[in-house]
Amino acid sequence: MIHHKDHDHDNNDIENLQVTHYGCHTRHHWTGKQHTDETKSKLAVHRVGKPLSDETKAKMSAATKGKSKSEETRRRMSEAAKNRSPEHLRKIREGLQRARERRNEVQ
Repeated sequence: MIHHKDHDHDNNDIENLQVTHYGCHTRHHWTGKQHTDETKSKLAVHRVGKPLSDETKAKMSAATKGKSKSEETRRRMSEAAKNRSPEHLRKIREGLQRARERRNEVQ
């Protein structure tokens, strides 16, 4: 990604341009900012059904390791688990089996 150091997109002077990793560029412009609830909702709808990479899953797992869940979160997770369809449970079992197989391949 190309970053304009002076934030002027019309200034394409070579001294004003910097090659940047997409994530770093996003952090640079979004540090301290938050999406509105409307934007979060739109992003969530856009992501539905899109698979996460193994790298993303690992980052998400690492970010929550060692953190305890609130009583309210545990209650909501418990209620959600009670309403899972047989198809959903089958997919969970298959995913867990694949994860075990990958873990065994690494060891």
